[in-house]
Amino acid sequence: MTRRLAIYCDGGLGNRLNALVAGLAIAGYFKLEPVVHWPVNANCRAAFADLFDRDMRLGAGSLSSLRGALAGHDVLLHDSVAAERLDVSFASAYAFESMNDFAVRIVANGRPLFFYPALIPSWIPAPLIASAVAELCFAAEIHRAAGEFVRDVIGAPFHSVHLRRTDLNIGLTDIEVMRLVRHHPDALFFVCSDDAGAERLAAAHPNVRVRGKAEYVVRGDDRRDWLAPRLDEDGRLMGNLDRGRDSVIDAAIDMLVLGRGSIVGYSGSTFQTMARLLGDHYPLVDIVRPPPVAFFSPREVSRQLTAQQLPVAQLVKIAGAWSAELGEPSATRVLQSALDAYEADDRLQLLYALAQIARRDRQLQLASIYLRELVRLAPQLSDPRTLLGAVELEIIGAEG
Repeated sequence: MTRRLAIYCDGGLGNRLNALVAGLAIAGYFKLEPVVHWPVNANCRAAFADLFDRDMRLGAGSLSSLRGALAGHDVLLHDSVAAERLDVSFASAYAFESMNDFAVRIVANGRPLFFYPALIPSWIPAPLIASAVAELCFAAEIHRAAGEFVRDVIGAPFHSVHLRRTDLNIGLTDIEVMRLVRHHPDALFFVCSDDAGAERLAAAHPNVRVRGKAEYVVRGDDRRDWLAPRLDEDGRLMGNLDRGRDSVIDAAIDMLVLGRGSIVGYSGSTFQTMARLLGDHYPLVDIVRPPPVAFFSPREVSRQLTAQQLPVAQLVKIAGAWSAELGEPSATRVLQSALDAYEADDRLQLLYALAQIARRDRQLQLASIYLRELVRLAPQLSDPRTLLGAVELEIIGAEG
């Protein structure tokens, strides 16, 4: 008898797809029978069959309904909150070094497995994830609507922008969207959001395309704002939102379209991350992506720094573009906030970049401070000492 792998998919669409493709990748590799648990709740009112044309075993129970039902299972979870709801000891779905490590520690046990990540574990090889994404098989209407919009409405290589505005205000601001599309008037943009107002503002620009939707995300309690905390069906804390069935179906279409474009920025959203994977691996329509546009949001850069996903050379390049081309005052602040995120040679490179930007902006005393720290940390380097001498002469000249 084939061993079963229960894949628990909960949260918003991005989190659910993360769990789904990770579980399917594992099931395919180890020849396990996948059983997809897809609860219908305020985070996602669309059932699995609303989104996918795929014949497989399904379950729809909440964590609370599964409490006490996992005796004899290996249970791997996203967090300890899920463990409390299931009344099991917490074991992380992310705490493996490789597929071999997973095979030795879990598969070799011979027990059925309950698998609930909200993110794709890094120990699952990218080619396995890519194969699982390619075989998702979205419902025919979702696939058709996304393909027709890319082919017939957009009809040319395009950039895409995701704006999340309800429980998490991430992505570019409305002003940044305006700056982006006006700075590239000959480029074509697709903008999607969970907020109708953000889409209307973007659609006012002639080089922006948006999709009309049957339904948007709504507040769970109309009397309170989006971030007002409330408990979900499993007693977990969530925002004040309710994603109706049609809004989730529209979100799936948006996600497919978003991925076919050249996505602008990094929001940290699982929706955007999954869109990138779909764009790279899910078969929709053939359309060439344009080269990326050089546009960076301070908020998004800060998120990449927090996630430790931004090489120092890229950060310096971004800050240089802000300071030199856009007159962005946030450039120096973001660089300063990043100093604690880098060590060794990366920290030295960042200090030198700060000094150069400060000098260019005629903040000579500040440039001197950065250079003195750099000389203290790396006295063997000649370029910082030379630049420090030049800056100090400029300070004397300015004071004279």
